[in-house]
Amino acid sequence: MNTQDGHESVGAFLKREREAKNLSLKDVATSINVRAGQLEAIESGNIAELPGMVYAIGFVRSYAVQLGLDGDEIARLFKEEHAASAPKQAELNISPPPRDTHLPSHFILAASGVGLVLILALWFLFSGGDEETGAEKMVPDVPAQMQAGYDDTGILQNAEISITSTDTPDGTHDLLAAETDIAAQTTAITEETTEDAAVTAATDSMAETETAPTDIIPVEERQAPIPPPVTQRSQRIISDIQTGESFGNRRGNSRIVLIARDSSWVQVRDGSGQTLFQQVLRPGQSYYVPRGENTKLATANAGGIDVYVDGKKMPPFGKKGDIIRGISLDADEILKRHTGR
Repeated sequence: MNTQDGHESVGAFLKREREAKNLSLKDVATSINVRAGQLEAIESGNIAELPGMVYAIGFVRSYAVQLGLDGDEIARLFKEEHAASAPKQAELNISPPPRDTHLPSHFILAASGVGLVLILALWFLFSGGDEETGAEKMVPDVPAQMQAGYDDTGILQNAEISITSTDTPDGTHDLLAAETDIAAQTTAITEETTEDAAVTAATDSMAETETAPTDIIPVEERQAPIPPPVTQRSQRIISDIQTGESFGNRRGNSRIVLIARDSSWVQVRDGSGQTLFQQVLRPGQSYYVPRGENTKLATANAGGIDVYVDGKKMPPFGKKGDIIRGISLDADEILKRHTGR
């Protein structure tokens, strides 16, 4: 018998109660689906052989309930008894990788500088003539009929006006004809200049239209797919399978249902670590998992739990007697993992 400060330990107390009921470790282990070696470690106080304090407390609670005792009170006493001796998780001390202090040699730096200067010089050499040629090409050619009236300096030459006499009506007629010819040439120049400006404006408008950025809807703004609701047919399938008591919000919007095929200790926690459900499910009993982010499952008998998502049975999370923890209870993730959709 293990003692602490002269008082009987929780493990020794459970052992005495078990022997008083003429039960063997194997009998209790089979009833609560916990290995006999783990129950023996609880009775002897050797918690180092248990998977962890959280699981050990759950085993003790199930053990006490099986013996007809107050499971919560026995679990509390066991936790207080072994709180100081619970193994702490070792901290990892990973040193940062050494910095690379090797610098390139002076020869490499000098060669790089010379190469950069040569590249810039060649670029300026070859790009200078091209820019001038390009600027010249941007100016349209002057029409032939306009070139006739200008000299090399771009000034309109004096029009040859034939005036025979200012004293006769015929001379007046010739003067009016010359003025009319000059006005016609000026009008033609104005119309051609206006036409060139309109063409240039239209070309710029087309360029702006072609280069205008296209509105792209970010991926984050696309509406996320709505998960399929639990249909009445799915509820009927689950109702036909479960034969015992159900836990959780059965009339809610739960997509995942855990149904016990064998007696199994089950614990469900939310994303903040708060325990939502924890007890031993008997064959036929079920638990409706509430919707939430980062909901996790822990059980001492992975093969004894049937998992249903939207009324469809999924493969088990493990074999009979396997201890699992931290299993995600996200419906879409489970469907994707087991159905590939």
